[in-house]
Amino acid sequence: RCMIERCETVAHTSNEYIDHLKHHHEIPRDFRFHCTFQRCPQIASTWHTFRRHLLTHEKHLEILEQPREQLHSGVPKEEITVGQVPIEETLCRFNCPSNDHAPIPQHSNASFEKNLLDIESQSVSLTLYLHSKTNLTRENVHDIQKNISVLNSKTVSNIKNLPLKIVDPQVEYELNTYLDRLENGFDFIDTDYKFFKHLEDKNLFKMPTMVQIDHEPVPIGISIEDVQIENDKSYVVLSAVEFQIRKFLQTDNIIKDVIKNTLELQKSQLIQNIVNGQVWQDIRAKYKSEHIIPISLYCDEFEINDCLSSHNKKHAICGVYYSFPTLPEKYASKLCNIFIAAMIKKIDINECGINMLFRPIVQLFTD
Repeated sequence: RCMIERCETVAHTSNEYIDHLKHHHEIPRDFRFHCTFQRCPQIASTWHTFRRHLLTHEKHLEILEQPREQLHSGVPKEEITVGQVPIEETLCRFNCPSNDHAPIPQHSNASFEKNLLDIESQSVSLTLYLHSKTNLTRENVHDIQKNISVLNSKTVSNIKNLPLKIVDPQVEYELNTYLDRLENGFDFIDTDYKFFKHLEDKNLFKMPTMVQIDHEPVPIGISIEDVQIENDKSYVVLSAVEFQIRKFLQTDNIIKDVIKNTLELQKSQLIQNIVNGQVWQDIRAKYKSEHIIPISLYCDEFEINDCLSSHNKKHAICGVYYSFPTLPEKYASKLCNIFIAAMIKKIDINECGINMLFRPIVQLFTD
């Protein structure tokens, strides 16, 4: 029977009932019923599912089991409630021509969602910390994650086996959700693909791009092997320089410290920094009304299979790096504040020349 007041329509199937709501009461077919019981986040896609859910709130079983006619037979509406909300408002949470009740505000449960996000954030932070350790391989990090998950799983299992009596269904739901999240704390980042995808979704990371000389950049994903590379072509792997610089300077308002230190160094009469040289003075004269920060770009070659031998072997790589020469000393002394701009094969530099290969790198900083 239709849940709208003064509507006597009887539907024989769920789809027929939803069609009736859509065409006669202007309710969309994909309408979702939100439970108005205090702190309950349940959302049902059909009235039947919604009604069954309401029956789970044990304190109000007798009210919900009453025939529909009794809801309007002299019983004051304010006495018939689900949680703190009148039953009629629970049954109809939308505006329609035949309903005099105003929509009920949703119950806020922001702290619950925030706690779940905090658990995920701690898992990501720990993973990033482990990856930052130079003596730990990627396999070591995955092993540590698995061991932590096993430990959490045993702890959660012991908690679930405790003889707890929880009356409030919302509290029980939140507790079980927390325990499940703790038990599987790394399941959303347990592979490289999931990990990088999560970081990208959170705007914490951007994949590098591969540039074929005289061609457009091609996304390479996690591995360069994903791209079809022709043997007679030269390629440059470029980092997301703009993203790196923006994230770095926005962290802890580092940009303010850099600008302040740059202005102080420029006042010095001694040549102790690049900003005291004539080249920088000429550049600075072009942007008198703006704050500009110098960036140093340099390269270094290394052999990936033998870092101690000559760098002229077949697998030698030229790493292109950049840093901020006017960083305050507390930042400049850290290796993590030297950033990778690009990677180029040494053999490509010998064949194509440094000018052609460095052109897309310089373009990153001039755009």
